[in-house]
Amino acid sequence: MWANLKPLVIIIAVCVLVVFRLHPAPSGAMAQETVFDYLEQALDNVVAQPASANLANYDGFTNGSCLFGVHLAEGDSHSFSARFDEGVNYLVLGAGDSRILDLDLALISSSGLRSVQTNDESAIPFLQFTPVETGEMRLKITNVYSLGDGFAVMLILEENTDGDFSLDQITEALDNLLTTPGTGNLNSSRFAMGTFCLVGGRLGKGQSGFLYNTTPQAGNYDLVGASTNNIDNLDIFIYRQHQLNSTSGRLIARDADTENHARCSFAIDAGHYYLIRHKNRTSQDDIPGFVFSVLLQN
Repeated sequence: MWANLKPLVIIIAVCVLVVFRLHPAPSGAMAQETVFDYLEQALDNVVAQPASANLANYDGFTNGSCLFGVHLAEGDSHSFSARFDEGVNYLVLGAGDSRILDLDLALISSSGLRSVQTNDESAIPFLQFTPVETGEMRLKITNVYSLGDGFAVMLILEENTDGDFSLDQITEALDNLLTTPGTGNLNSSRFAMGTFCLVGGRLGKGQSGFLYNTTPQAGNYDLVGASTNNIDNLDIFIYRQHQLNSTSGRLIARDADTENHARCSFAIDAGHYYLIRHKNRTSQDDIPGFVFSVLLQN
């Protein structure tokens, strides 16, 4: 039977069951966890992925941002489409916070067929695949089983003989966010619901990254961003798109102060698409820094 099928990708899909924490848990048995605790847990777990042990020949995804995060109820999924190139080896790492016990990743072709997916009972799955032709495919992340809602992330990498991706950059940017003055004022916030609310990637001086077609619920929001230490000036922006799939729109908020962290507050109306953008305006050297932004509802 298999001989008659034209493969969409050359695949290795493996899941493991161990979950790590790189940062200590909150002190006190009854400590109330916040969005930043859940963000930290998910990013710590993706950084500690056994599949990420050797990334010396990998770079971040070059056809878009490489880090995405989403709040998911048990049984819920979220996905996005991107172009994947023929002959390139891709590695997708998934991880959730401490509430998610089973997380799945799936790669879906433009025809709607599942090319590969993880289906083992793992909280930190990963996919490896090599497209046999260039084209648009969809990556889907599913919270299969959890203790309540959970926050999940996926990191998309591609093999490159000159690659030098370092997970330490994610940890450094996260630490900068957690120690930013005023972050504690957002502890009562929640992740934007029903849409990807975290986006990140490596940016050289003057480069921007963005996430579009986000559809947050109506309400008041904060967009907070952070970067690695080599970035001196991080700018963040939120636009209301003119239409679906448009990368232009009306600017509704920004933070362009000269710092390596940023925050802006704004209101969102229902029935519109929104674009999150961040920019490495100035950095200290030619090495790309890591930047991410997270959308929180008040």
